[in-house]
Amino acid sequence: MCEHFVLSKFPLQGEFLIYAYESLEEPENITDEMLQQAYCLACVSETFQSYYLIQDDVYDNSKMRSGVSSWHLQPYASAMAMNDTCILRSFVSEILRQNIKETFYTKVIDTFNEMYLVMEMGQVLDLYFAQSKSYDDFTMENYDKMSYMKASYYCMNSPILFALILCNKANEESYKLVLDLFNDLGVFIQIHNDFTECFDVGESMSKKSTNDIENNKLSWTAVVALQHFNTEQRNIFNECYGIPNPEKIKRIIQLYEEVNLRQLFKEEENARYNNFLRKVQNLPATATPAPDFFMKIFNYFKSYASDSSRFYYA
Repeated sequence: MCEHFVLSKFPLQGEFLIYAYESLEEPENITDEMLQQAYCLACVSETFQSYYLIQDDVYDNSKMRSGVSSWHLQPYASAMAMNDTCILRSFVSEILRQNIKETFYTKVIDTFNEMYLVMEMGQVLDLYFAQSKSYDDFTMENYDKMSYMKASYYCMNSPILFALILCNKANEESYKLVLDLFNDLGVFIQIHNDFTECFDVGESMSKKSTNDIENNKLSWTAVVALQHFNTEQRNIFNECYGIPNPEKIKRIIQLYEEVNLRQLFKEEENARYNNFLRKVQNLPATATPAPDFFMKIFNYFKSYASDSSRFYYA
């Protein structure tokens, strides 16, 4: 299962965690022993994400993930797929138990437990909105809340939280700062996925077969398009969205083109970036993490968003 899935997907969490640790830590403290702790956390973070994404593919009936067939479609997985995810979750706990030093163990476990809770609640919201036939629920407020839980917390926040723990800089103040500043960037990961999977623009971050339209998903594309539709377009959307029919899916994408969703995506990207930069500029020089750290992460993130292909394993 790990060979099929964990090693075939984007290693964002692992790469990001190690980068954050090396950026936050004093050079003299980056010993072989501490790097081993960072690599262990990077490994289990990737495994944790696989646990979640395999479940997500089952719920969405996705055919592809990370450029390979989804795990639940493998003949040796099938109905066992959900049980397999439980094995992955237990695997995470066992690796942590065997490898993480007692100094860090409690904070690491607490952070993983919070990740489980936040992501599972995000999955509840995702499934709830997909079952709702009221597109009045398709608001940016609901989208931001769901995307924070489903994507932002574990994609952007958790690698930095783990890095703070390893550097002995984890406290309530630093946690709050990370959760506040990285929310826009984390939600943008989901926005980027929604957009690229719908329009097939280059490489989507997940390389997942998209079925947001036919599954009636609360996606960024749907939320923003609804804000710009006229009455006739809204009626067509109501008739076609959430129906697994190729012609109706094609019509929805045509509607997205009619409201110039590509340009709206660029505007959204700039707005999210500018909001992040504004918050960083307002930070005191004594903040932990420091303003220059947030700028390093911002530049790292932008390189990922502009060319995600380089983040594949060789």
